[in-house]
Amino acid sequence: MILPDYPIENEKQDQLKRFPLALKVVDMISTFSGKESFVIGVEGKWGSGKTSFINLALGQLDKNKIVYITFNPWNFSDETSLLRDFFIKFSEAVEKITGKKTGKRMKEYAGKLSELDLGISYEGFSFNPLKLLRFWSPDTSLEAIRKELDGALAGIEKKIVVVIDDIDRLDKKETKLILKLVKLTADFPKTIFVLAYDRNRVEDRITEKENGLEGGEYLKKIIQVSFSLPLPDKQELWNLLFKDLDISLDSVYGKAELSDIEQSRWNKMFYSGFNDLFETIRDIKRYISSLRLDWSIMGKSDVNKIDFLGVEAIRVFAPRFYEAIPANKDVFVELPGTFPSDKASVLQTRHKRYDELLNIISDERIRRCIDGICKEIFPELDNYSSSSFEDWERDLRICSPDRFNFYFQLGIPYGEISESEVDEIVTSLNKYVLFKEKILQLSQEKRLRKILAKLLLRRDRLNKEEIKMALLVLWDAEKEIDDEPQAVFDLDDVATQILRLGFNFLKVTPKEERTQILIDTVSKCVNIYHATHLVAVLRQTLQDKGAGYDDALLDDNQLKEIENILLERIKTLAQNKYLEKEKNLVAFLYRWKEWGGPEEVKKYISQLTSTETGLLSFLKSFVSKVLSTNGNYSDLNKKSIEGLCSIGDILLRVGQFTDEQISKLSPQEQEAIKLFNNSARHW
Repeated sequence: MILPDYPIENEKQDQLKRFPLALKVVDMISTFSGKESFVIGVEGKWGSGKTSFINLALGQLDKNKIVYITFNPWNFSDETSLLRDFFIKFSEAVEKITGKKTGKRMKEYAGKLSELDLGISYEGFSFNPLKLLRFWSPDTSLEAIRKELDGALAGIEKKIVVVIDDIDRLDKKETKLILKLVKLTADFPKTIFVLAYDRNRVEDRITEKENGLEGGEYLKKIIQVSFSLPLPDKQELWNLLFKDLDISLDSVYGKAELSDIEQSRWNKMFYSGFNDLFETIRDIKRYISSLRLDWSIMGKSDVNKIDFLGVEAIRVFAPRFYEAIPANKDVFVELPGTFPSDKASVLQTRHKRYDELLNIISDERIRRCIDGICKEIFPELDNYSSSSFEDWERDLRICSPDRFNFYFQLGIPYGEISESEVDEIVTSLNKYVLFKEKILQLSQEKRLRKILAKLLLRRDRLNKEEIKMALLVLWDAEKEIDDEPQAVFDLDDVATQILRLGFNFLKVTPKEERTQILIDTVSKCVNIYHATHLVAVLRQTLQDKGAGYDDALLDDNQLKEIENILLERIKTLAQNKYLEKEKNLVAFLYRWKEWGGPEEVKKYISQLTSTETGLLSFLKSFVSKVLSTNGNYSDLNKKSIEGLCSIGDILLRVGQFTDEQISKLSPQEQEAIKLFNNSARHW
């Protein structure tokens, strides 16, 4: 089960024991008796739980004495929307306490403020919505309106609490704007502001060295009282981590227990740096969610528990370094059969290359932690030895040369294609024609596999529209891309990579948006084979895991909705006589049977095979190339036909071909009849 990264709402969810501190903030707000305004700053790093802390405090406020509004400026796409919504919410709170007249005057005050230099520019003929507010009441000076508002607010019994969260997520211009708004409104009587932010980020964004403006000094002028959320106790964090790890291992291995060797290795890796990766609950949630999903894909048969925990930590906290590992295999593991005469020189070279790779990680703390993990799971980084290869392979260790690649099935080797070229491809994702041109060009150059692998690595950085465009073009280009598996163990053909991309694009997309992404893309795409294949795999995964499978990318109802859309597309292809021309006709027929029932499919096949052209198209679709270590060959699987229709009808119709008729057919058609007749002899 993926761990949602939602803020807590009440004391029962308070795992970091911050409720007592929240009560002190509530007491500060409740006992504030001055008629002037007051600004409280709640400071903490991203993921430290600022929103959760504020929720704890708000839940304890006396609603009879306090009216509060929450405002998240990160929800707005432009400064105009941000400014407008801020004052609308503030005016509504004022109106709730003092009546419509004062609320209306507050809106007028907002309109007057919009004429000041708040850092907002209106280009072209666009209008400022707040200027319209000036016409809601007779024209009055800003000072007169302000005096009236001060008098009205000073006489009320209740206090107004304004909570502004996620200030540290804004860009420089937006950060300055929101702080200016607070400065202009924070001196209203009986008004208390609670601001949540990362001090370092905010100070950096409002500092203007060229103008002599220091961010820290500016904040002091706005905020009367500020405090930093205390760092979570390390042992409490680790206890939460251990609990989630136990649940994760149990979901993969059943009631999993570590052997003495595994326990010893876990202790070494944990205290070598793994433990210091986790500073917040958000760090734990990110890691555990990724671990559970990837472990469900990877399975338990091909990886060592402890090594997989370490590798997944590298992938989550140092993704670029993770990408570099498979491309530099000889740095991390000793390849068998290599016995250099100068071992010291080889070790020195390896250490130098390893240090260069490690410097990809810019954060010194993360770099130190990852270094510790690597030296525990890759013993060859410190010693030159090949004596443990057999033991390592038996234990499924990542340091086994033959086992190494299994740990990177969800990733693609780093460095096979230049990053600048990948950037260019990603940039073209906003234009259908341009992106498709590049994809087809790469296909002609036999480099499409590599770029698809790079897109997979960039999946976390693509937005929803880019994901939809990538899927749309790759699905539509199906018939224009010539790429087939070349060997038994060729698992990186274009079709497989497109399936992998679709799966992983859904994986990094918020769950509530996945269905719509597929619906939007399927409704626009011309060719639906890849979409049909992806949905079929998602359905099979759900069936294999069971209806209660928490990590499913789509649930049963979501899958049914998309299956019905694809089923109608398949039927339309059949009605328009395009289905028989599909090279993946067999796959479509099986999906039709699964989603629509066998009778419709049997009727379609009967009509299709009633003509010579249709019969030949039907037979050719069952011919497949079998990849073998002894040489590749073509085959026709009789069971595939039997799964769709009566084999007797097909036998009867094929038997009506004369030798003369067969001799006039195309080589592919002749091959299909020959393979069918050869198979028929065994029926």
